[in-house]
Amino acid sequence: MAVSSDKLDSVSLAIGKILTDVRVQIARNYLSQRPPPPLARLSYLLGYSEASAASRFIKIHMGKSARDIVRELRRGQPTQPHACRS
Repeated sequence: MAVSSDKLDSVSLAIGKILTDVRVQIARNYLSQRPPPPLARLSYLLGYSEASAASRFIKIHMGKSARDIVRELRRGQPTQPHACRS
């Protein structure tokens, strides 16, 4: 049974969206901890081998740096996810 390329593309996009959503939730949960984990540890928890990749992911998908998110959470301001680029 052959699967069309379009079908594989749509499944791949859906899986990518789920992964992004899960990573955003994980980042939000860990950044709300007191104290939050170091970026290197958070990177590992998000599935990245480099802190710079996790930092970029957080900035793109949450709209702010990890440091800014932590500051907002400490002040009690809710952090909303940024409109994801897929």
